[in-house]
Amino acid sequence: MKENLVIHDLVKEALQKERYLTTSTTGISMSPLLRPGDEIQIRWCSPREIKMGDIALFKMDERLIIHRVHRIETDSNQIPIRFITKGDAVSLFDSPLETRHLVAKMISCGKNYSQRLSWKFHNWWAIILIFYLPKLYERLKKNKWLHRLFSVLKNLLLKLRS
Repeated sequence: MKENLVIHDLVKEALQKERYLTTSTTGISMSPLLRPGDEIQIRWCSPREIKMGDIALFKMDERLIIHRVHRIETDSNQIPIRFITKGDAVSLFDSPLETRHLVAKMISCGKNYSQRLSWKFHNWWAIILIFYLPKLYERLKKNKWLHRLFSVLKNLLLKLRS
């Protein structure tokens, strides 16, 4: 546990000095977007900068996790007080995290950082529709224009991931 606290302190200190930090991922909870060993770039941010759909780094139970923000609970002045997060590959939501647990926001992934992240929930629903609803896809195949459009979208998404 002490190692995790030291790592957390080093990350926090590096972000305060440099504002950006490059690191690699270890877990599979953010598959398929992030795989173990993928390089990510994170930056310090305030809780007000976090939006639904953002991927953020949090301190949770003496360890660091990077998960997608699904809901933001605010006070009467619309100031964030808690984040509800979940890994993309996990079916259960994490325990609510207070804003003091926010460490950073992920701004890019990949080895050259040219791929900026702007994934929102509607992007993930498009992926689910294309890959996980074969009946709908079969219906789309009957309309050649829509079939071509979705094939191009599917290929583009696969290229972005590789």
